[in-house]
Amino acid sequence: MLKESRKSVQKIVDEQIQQWIASVSQFEKKKLPEEKPKQPFFPSIAISRQRGSGGWLIGKKVAEVLDFKLFDSTILNEVAKDLKISRKVLDTVDEQVVTKMELWINRLFRNKFIEPSDFQHHLVQAVLSIAEHGRSVLIGRGAHAIIPAEKSFRIRFVAPLEIRVSNISRELNLTEDEARLDVIQKSRDRDVFLKQNFDINVNDAQNFDIVINTEYFTIEDVTRLISDTYQRRYNYSIDVAGSKEKK
Repeated sequence: MLKESRKSVQKIVDEQIQQWIASVSQFEKKKLPEEKPKQPFFPSIAISRQRGSGGWLIGKKVAEVLDFKLFDSTILNEVAKDLKISRKVLDTVDEQVVTKMELWINRLFRNKFIEPSDFQHHLVQAVLSIAEHGRSVLIGRGAHAIIPAEKSFRIRFVAPLEIRVSNISRELNLTEDEARLDVIQKSRDRDVFLKQNFDINVNDAQNFDIVINTEYFTIEDVTRLISDTYQRRYNYSIDVAGSKEKK
């Protein structure tokens, strides 16, 4: 099962890397000799969510609507663990960006409680490399804390405990007590991860551009809210054919 998971992640990353390379090559071909236009950049969407708040599903749907690539915590974990995958992702950005990235990583880990491990370092490199290309949705793994604010649209999803317990119970076919334990433990793990690695209090709304309580909205409503807000904020448009262009 683990091998199958790694193979799936490898395939996802390989496909994404080829698209990044093709996109840059295609753009370079269109440039006239006397012109040096900048390739349009659209910031990534970094999602943080309380366990059971529906953040993963909303992130997936937003990625589909905007035609962005989806990177969830499972994919980011595998990229961080696998040196070959990490290297491939890092190689998609130029040397100048890598230098700036190292400075940003040093800044992130400065005066933190613990020394950064290899996993943490590769995780940060992977997230920053993905964000450098933009047009992606990153869910979990502290992406909102890793990516500089000017290169990300940071969203936090929350919901009352009872609703989150009910959602997890239904989604995973657990009893109410099992679901409650799952929600409490995994929420605590996420909070500790962010505090220990990035000295971030995930409950501080100032760390996000938008905080949404999903108790009051349907998944469709939230998806529409985020995609519409993103398009207006970053002057990003999707025509009827599904292609993007800078207005």
